[in-house]
Amino acid sequence: MKANSDFILREIGKFYFIVPMKRQEFSKCEIIHTNETGAILWQRLQKESTEKELLHAIQSVYDIDDLTALSDIHAFLNQLQQIGAICPS
Repeated sequence: MKANSDFILREIGKFYFIVPMKRQEFSKCEIIHTNETGAILWQRLQKESTEKELLHAIQSVYDIDDLTALSDIHAFLNQLQQIGAICPS
């Protein structure tokens, strides 16, 4: 999977947002507010990435077990999928 190039990560202070950029108008339902972990995943998704690569990206920064990390990754990917922010492989 890979990030949809129509979306971009914006950092405002300590907050991160994934927003659509190529539309004149969009609803707040198309914006994802995320944390540093989501920002790390989003940056990794700028190129084609597997679930294992996303897991490694998170575990290289945080001391987190596989089950917890995968649960968080799946939840984040589900949010991205709902707004069309990722392209499946």
